[in-house]
Amino acid sequence: MPMSPHGGDIYRNGADLDFSVSVNPLGMPRSAAEAAREAVRLCGNYPDPRAERLTEAAAGHECVPASFVLPGNGAAELIFALLFTLRPRTTLVIEPGFSEYRRAAEAAGSEVLTANLREEDGFVFPVEAFSEKWPSAELIFLCNPHNPTGLFVPRIRELIRGVYGQAREMCAGDEGRLRGWDPAGPWICVDECFLDFADDFEERSVRALLREYPKLIVLRALTKFYGMPGLRAGYLLSSNPELLGSVKGVLQPWNLSIPAQAAGAAAFADRDYAERTRKLIREEREYLTDRMLEGLADPVMGAGANFILFRARGDLQDRLLERRILIRSFADRFPKGPDGSAYFRIGVRTREENVRLIGTWRNLS
Repeated sequence: MPMSPHGGDIYRNGADLDFSVSVNPLGMPRSAAEAAREAVRLCGNYPDPRAERLTEAAAGHECVPASFVLPGNGAAELIFALLFTLRPRTTLVIEPGFSEYRRAAEAAGSEVLTANLREEDGFVFPVEAFSEKWPSAELIFLCNPHNPTGLFVPRIRELIRGVYGQAREMCAGDEGRLRGWDPAGPWICVDECFLDFADDFEERSVRALLREYPKLIVLRALTKFYGMPGLRAGYLLSSNPELLGSVKGVLQPWNLSIPAQAAGAAAFADRDYAERTRKLIREEREYLTDRMLEGLADPVMGAGANFILFRARGDLQDRLLERRILIRSFADRFPKGPDGSAYFRIGVRTREENVRLIGTWRNLS
């Protein structure tokens, strides 16, 4: 069967173990699951169209005013809403990257500019290509850690400050006036949906820059870290009330169900869950990486998130699926090796599941 472009298609692929998605293997926090179950009793009512409880909880979690928070039905909905609000003439994305940036930009009629990751550079952030392309972009997407490589954007706060500082300088010159550049610079949306899995997430977040730059946006989701992709909840952070009001205006009413709002609000309060998650991901990512480097895959990367990108035998996805284990193929997004090898990605799961994956992988004929 054709695979979902985002993995997770257990409905048509008969897998017992799903490594194709990057979701917290602990599942939802118990408090969130209980809140969702309790909220089902209220589903004879319409959801709160303002999602006030979730908004307040997210604001407390992020240490920002509630006016900075706009909830949505997962990150994907908010990406599309952002594009249809801003309608940028040009959108810059890092490729290969999360495909919904491009899909949303094209749907909104925006020309997509790309700064490409290079295998010969280890797929690190393409500073030179980015520097060349961003002056032509009205909207920039940055993903930190990057999806699907799991690598961090180096010195991302300095990078953002540099873009806005250069934008002011360029707009002051003749070329800037002739081209009609906005002196405030481009919109920059930083996708931090996987950042909570990193031990140093606080130091890497650009949230602290929001008050300084009204055209900076941070995208967050509860889907990955809090293990609730089926409930769908995420939010934008911005200090720009006009932007958030405009984005809200293109969202459909009642876009967040009562269980999603209740579970999301409850999840933030479980501090022990967050600490257990980071410990598990750190240990199991190391276990998987070490085993994979014992002749199963090369290169192996992804030290910043709960997933691992790697190159291995080209038929790996098909052979594992025969054994009811689903992984994610990136053969169409990354270059194949001369030996037919291809790039794949797996989510980091529990030790029992990871042991089964490695054992099955080693026994492939």
